[in-house]
Amino acid sequence: MSCLIGTCNRSSPCRCSLVRWTDINSYDGSWIGLDDAKSLKPAPMETLGWIIKETEDYIVIASTLDMNDEIVGNVNAIPRAVISEVVAG
Repeated sequence: MSCLIGTCNRSSPCRCSLVRWTDINSYDGSWIGLDDAKSLKPAPMETLGWIIKETEDYIVIASTLDMNDEIVGNVNAIPRAVISEVVAG
């Protein structure tokens, strides 16, 4: 599902989408034991919001939408390669 800002308004609101994706995980301390380093795994993420752009390579999702001024907040561009599921609300 894709909700472009131009199609969202008070009388025809967009429905939310949930994007499940995998993010990197890192250790940013100076030193870590080898066994601890080997235990690091990518982190499962969930982002809830309005998909404002879709391409073959990525999805742009905004978690906050101001319909009066057509501005958005908390925006993420998520590569499709790390997306496991998009659930339309």
